[in-house]
Amino acid sequence: MYAYGMSGYAAYQRTDVLSLAPVEIVSRLFTALARSVEEAGEAMMQGMTARKGEKIGKAVSILGELRGSLNREEGGEIAENLDRLYEHLLWQITRANVENDPARLELAGRVLGPLVDAWAELAEKERGHKGMPPGDGPSAETGRHVQIAL
Repeated sequence: MYAYGMSGYAAYQRTDVLSLAPVEIVSRLFTALARSVEEAGEAMMQGMTARKGEKIGKAVSILGELRGSLNREEGGEIAENLDRLYEHLLWQITRANVENDPARLELAGRVLGPLVDAWAELAEKERGHKGMPPGDGPSAETGRHVQIAL
């Protein structure tokens, strides 16, 4: 019975994500990324190695999704800049893991904070323009291949 309940919840989450506009998906990914980085830092400081690894792994996966969703043809310079930012964050998070250095995760979190806020604001504006079809408007992200449980 427990497995059935989890399966139903997973299906609900999948349906929820598939019904979102791309900007909303990216906003949720940034929120989940920032949360994973913060939780990895907390686990690191508490000596919880397995939890740290789990949260670092989730952060790396989210960054991979974000990089993979970049629309390089239409995104132009914005997409290139986002790709470099994602690469830098990936490097910071990986070094933090290897060196067991929570300061690097804190730095990554400080970089992510304004991005989380900006994407949340964009998602809110998208919801406010209900007459505009999802995905219309300028965006360097497509969000079409998101399969990460948030």
